[in-house]
Amino acid sequence: MTDPGPRSAGAADVVVVGSANVDLVVEVPRRPGSGETLLGSELRTFPGGKGANQAAAAGRAGARTPP
Repeated sequence: MTDPGPRSAGAADVVVVGSANVDLVVEVPRRPGSGETLLGSELRTFPGGKGANQAAAAGRAGARTPP
């Protein structure tokens, strides 16, 4: 892990307890009907989860977020 660099002198330590998720997204040509299967295109992944989002926001705001 790399050091994120200096933080402001008054920065607080923050520990976040929450989820970290990965969203799996596949594009389809239209919304499927009930019981219907459609073929999708490229699979994309996006990071998320309430805990991960809160930790990222706290870090951007200058808080120290220990691993």
